[in-house]
Amino acid sequence: MMGSNYAYRKTFSLKAAAALFLCVLSVTAFTACSARKAPPARTCISFDTVCTINAYDAGTDALYDACEARLNELEQVFSAHISTSDVCRINDAAGDHPVKVSVEVFTVLKTARGFAEKSGGAFDPTIGPLVSLWGIGTEHEKVPSEDEIAAARALVNWKLLSLDEEAGTAFLEKEGMALDLGGIAKGFAADEIASVLKDAGVSSALVDLGGNVYVIGSRPAESGKSASGDGTGVAERKWRVGVKNPFKPEEGAALRVDVADTSVVTSGNYERYFEKDGVRYHHIINPETGWPAESGLVSCTIIDSSSLKADVLSTAVFVLGKDKGLELLEREGVEGVCISLDGSVSVSSNMQTQIKTLSDSLRL
Repeated sequence: MMGSNYAYRKTFSLKAAAALFLCVLSVTAFTACSARKAPPARTCISFDTVCTINAYDAGTDALYDACEARLNELEQVFSAHISTSDVCRINDAAGDHPVKVSVEVFTVLKTARGFAEKSGGAFDPTIGPLVSLWGIGTEHEKVPSEDEIAAARALVNWKLLSLDEEAGTAFLEKEGMALDLGGIAKGFAADEIASVLKDAGVSSALVDLGGNVYVIGSRPAESGKSASGDGTGVAERKWRVGVKNPFKPEEGAALRVDVADTSVVTSGNYERYFEKDGVRYHHIINPETGWPAESGLVSCTIIDSSSLKADVLSTAVFVLGKDKGLELLEREGVEGVCISLDGSVSVSSNMQTQIKTLSDSLRL
């Protein structure tokens, strides 16, 4: 997952979903090995990706049903491919009239516009025309002409997204403009599912929405033993969250971050792409150029208690590059890890002691 400027895919087979779950996740949570049978978990398809929720001993069918229902509710308002969604209705009304939207969509749009300004447009929620033009991850992917890119870029401008808080409306001021919230909506959804679990009294859980990982509390202890020896089955230990090797994603995690009660979101140029004439074109589009971002980064991982913020920043930092991206993270008080084309790993100020290299191909 993954935080990035792209639309949800129109089609997503169960076979492809299984492959994504097993092989292509940018972030994988490491849990303790256990001799006992794992408590029930729930895996479903929502937001056109594989979503897994594991509340461990607190997991019940009723709780998982509530989580899945909430995911489906959010998909119905955020999807760029469901004609009745708030996003589609805003896009259809571009240049004509404001559209009344749900509180959830208004919240995400307000956050998106705020980070568009903070990032100097590196993240832009109105990137829809460019996403549609490239079609990366769909059956219509192509390398557009310069004229096509210029025409689409003319329709990408976050400053022309008007929000009326009192009326609860959103308006794209220019005909042909289009929202794409693929780089932020899953973050909001992860926060919502975490809230459902916490409200139910869950103290240890893992939420993975296609790579947008949210961990609640500390990870369960091995074999039902706790660090304190009190027999509760939950140790006060951090979760070990792996970041895939962007150069050899099939090999699994190359970095590990140890976290508790927070979200971890990665954007990488290996997640979704196509190749033409020996050139790889990935899905993270730079709104300024209209082309896949060439910032010197191959992967960017953000750690924050707000998955919404982590999601949007993973895209913004990837587009900005290491230096400007880390400066943005420092200003926001958010932690992050950047992997560059040369295999070097750069981290924000407070991440030095929380990260471990697992591959010889990367160096801190």
